[in-house]
Amino acid sequence: MPLIRADAAAARVLAVGADRDVADLKVKLDAHTKVLGALRETQIEHGEQLKSLDARFSGLETRFDDLETRFDGLETRFDGLETRFDGLETRFDGLETRFDGLETRFDGLETRFDGLETRFDGLETRFDGLETRFDELEAEMRQGIARVEAETKQGIARVEAETKQGFAKLGESISYITTLLERQGQHD
Repeated sequence: MPLIRADAAAARVLAVGADRDVADLKVKLDAHTKVLGALRETQIEHGEQLKSLDARFSGLETRFDDLETRFDGLETRFDGLETRFDGLETRFDGLETRFDGLETRFDGLETRFDGLETRFDGLETRFDGLETRFDELEAEMRQGIARVEAETKQGIARVEAETKQGFAKLGESISYITTLLERQGQHD
């Protein structure tokens, strides 16, 4: 009988230890759940940032569309000017005496065209800068997504490993208690 009581006392001590192990495991699982919740919030924040970048990109596309429309208008105007120049050339053939005056006017138009050409070069440079910035933003976005994915995978792997360890300890404790209880049942 004293052996049975000693085994029962040992079983109680093991049960208390197993209960503590389970409580420790629950605390760890709660902590991991909080970490996963924080990772989810980070993903949501990154999603919102991506939406914001997408909206900004859409706004820039609209601006580019507006500029294209303006360029189309300028091309139409240039076509009209070319037509007018063709008419002037025809008149120049018949109006030799007025040629000097028209040539001066033509030089003025050429200057204006040079100014427009310079403006177009400036716009082209700005477009190149915007394209570079878009490439940089895309690279930053990809890096951010890759970092979030890596962090999420690491967090999940850590939680899985600790969960497996906890269940393994719990299984060992339960097996030991079961063995003790079976021994106690055989002695009774």
